[in-house]
Amino acid sequence: MAKNKYDIRTQDYKTQRTMAKTFAYMLIGWGTLLVITGCLYVYGAITTPGSKSSNMAAIAGASFALIGIVLIVLGARNIVATKAKNKEGEKSETKAFTAVTGAVRKLHFQGAAADVFDSEMNIVDGSGNTVFEISGRTGAFGPKAEIRAAGGSVLGSVRGQVISTSHVYDIKLSNGHSVRLVRDLLKTPHTIAVGETDWKIKGDDLLNFDFKLRDSKGTLALSGCRRANSHNIEISDTAHDDLCVAIAVVMLHISQQHHIEVLDSERIANENPMGPSILDELIGGNNRS
Repeated sequence: MAKNKYDIRTQDYKTQRTMAKTFAYMLIGWGTLLVITGCLYVYGAITTPGSKSSNMAAIAGASFALIGIVLIVLGARNIVATKAKNKEGEKSETKAFTAVTGAVRKLHFQGAAADVFDSEMNIVDGSGNTVFEISGRTGAFGPKAEIRAAGGSVLGSVRGQVISTSHVYDIKLSNGHSVRLVRDLLKTPHTIAVGETDWKIKGDDLLNFDFKLRDSKGTLALSGCRRANSHNIEISDTAHDDLCVAIAVVMLHISQQHHIEVLDSERIANENPMGPSILDELIGGNNRS
C-alpha cells in the first residue's frame, strides 16, 4: 500500500485561518479605540491647562494612544502574515494533492449486486486475489461502508445520507482527512466535484458506473466502467489508492441506487400502463363530487 502524500484542506484549516484574521482585526479595532480615547484625553488636557488633573490626563492619553498604535501595528502584521501563510499553504496543498501515476491496477467489485452499505464485498484483481475489503452496515448515524486493505488494516469509510434533494457522501480516511461528494437527485449529473479538492468526477453516464476521476491538471487517477454485471475500476494513482477506492465505493452506490430507481419506474409503468394521471384523478374526483 503506497503511503499517502497529500493534504486535503479541512474544516480545521479554514477555522484556524478565520480565527487568525478575526484576532488581527480585533487588535486593530482595540488599537483604534485606544488611539481615539488617548487623543480625547490629550485634547481635554490642552483645553484646560495648568491643573494636576489635566497633566495626568495628558500622560494617560499619550499612553493610550501609544498602546493603540502598537496594537494596530501588530494587527496589520498579523493580517499580512496570515495572508502569506494562506498562499504558501494553498500552494503546498495543491502541489501535494496531485495524482501520482504509476502502474495501473485493474480491479473489479466482487458481489456488487448487493447494497454496498448493507453487505460484505471484496475488490479483487484479475486473478481473483482480494485487494480491498468493503464492510457495509447500518448504524445509529446512517449507512456506512468501511474500507480495509487485504489483511485488515482500515483505510477509511464512506457514509451516505439523503439531505433535502441531494445524496451526500462523506469520506473519512484513516489519516484524518475527509472529503464530501454530493449527488443532486433531481438532475442527471455529468460532473461530481470532490469536495475540498480540485478533483472532479466526469462521465456521460455516471449513474451507470461509467466515470473518470482527474486532478486539477487533468491527470487521470481513477476510472470505472460496467460490463454486463461486472463493475470494473482502474486505479492509475496508486499513491492515493485509499481515496480512489472510497470514491469507487460512492460511484458503485450511486449506480445501485439508480438501478433501483429504474426498476421502480418500470414496475409502476407495468402495473398501470394506461392508468389515469394524478391530475386526471383529481379533476375526476372533483367532477364526481
